[in-house]
Amino acid sequence: MKKNLIIIIFTTLAISELAFAAGKSDKGTVRITTSGNLVYLQGALNVRFNEDAAETSYIGIFGKAKSTILFSAGDDDGDVFSCNIRPTHPRYQEAVDIRNGAKNGSFLYAVKKITSNSCEDFSLSNFSYYLD
Repeated sequence: MKKNLIIIIFTTLAISELAFAAGKSDKGTVRITTSGNLVYLQGALNVRFNEDAAETSYIGIFGKAKSTILFSAGDDDGDVFSCNIRPTHPRYQEAVDIRNGAKNGSFLYAVKKITSNSCEDFSLSNFSYYLD
């Protein structure tokens, strides 16, 4: 009985992994732009599914408990973006919530001054829609 249960579990995991790999997904993108003295990051946390994206495209949210949160990304043009939110920042808890709520398909928006590594503004949107 135990052996059969293990076989069923491994088979289920293998099938679900294949279904995920063969499933549909949005082609995530990352854009980094500058306007005036501000740099903007807009990107989907599923850029890995975009086979058309350049090898320089990446996006991530980093940080551990009670430490600085970092938003980091690179786009197709080779532009890079990085800004941080320190525990003393007035919106630190929002950044922690973003880090904890980020998932595949989440859309990250962040802004910083050209001359600073501190985030001026940031938000995370989670969305789901039918992919034909």
